[in-house]
Amino acid sequence: MAGALREGFERIASTFLQVKSAGGHSNVTIGCTMAMAHLWLMPRMSAFWTSHQDIVVDHVISDQPRGLDRSDIDLRLRYGNGEWPDEMSAKLYDDRILPVASPEFARQHPVTTVEDLAKLQLLSVEGIDWDWTTWAGFLQQVGCPDRRLNVRRFNSHVIALQAARAGHGTVLGWASLVKPLLKTGDLVPLTDAEIIAPHSYFVTWSARRPLSRQARILRDWLLTLND
Repeated sequence: MAGALREGFERIASTFLQVKSAGGHSNVTIGCTMAMAHLWLMPRMSAFWTSHQDIVVDHVISDQPRGLDRSDIDLRLRYGNGEWPDEMSAKLYDDRILPVASPEFARQHPVTTVEDLAKLQLLSVEGIDWDWTTWAGFLQQVGCPDRRLNVRRFNSHVIALQAARAGHGTVLGWASLVKPLLKTGDLVPLTDAEIIAPHSYFVTWSARRPLSRQARILRDWLLTLND
């Protein structure tokens, strides 16, 4: 799935570059993780493209910790506390974190207490961003700390979500990102236990150089969206 998504984003970027090279268009480059691109940004971008056909948006997609630190990226969508070295930021939205799983997994593993949840196969996203909440942190906040956990680790949120969709366990879902999967029924909440995400999503840009007019337009449009 991740490979197909990456190829799709590369085709989009290639098409935009061809249009840009034909003349008459200005470009802006935005960077984010695969999950943010696939589940939050792409479903919303058609409205921007329709309203601003003169602006070509190039996309850089990376799940690597330093993958978005390229100087050619104008805007970045980040999860954190709003402070990054040499960057300005504006908050997009706050979020919630909740356990989700496939409908079949939920039927086979009914959860009535957080202790039940802690006994399950847990799919954990680790190694991308140290601000990311793991199962240990989540369970501590909902009242079930200091327990040996059965964890499978992933360095891609998209792949962890795919594993959950395939019935391999339960994964922590950021509500803004899993909303499309909950709407289609691919995933369901496993319990009513949830927490407020300790950080928020931001759009950021370099503090060392001014944004172009096109980048300002895209930034301001992003700030009108909600989760």
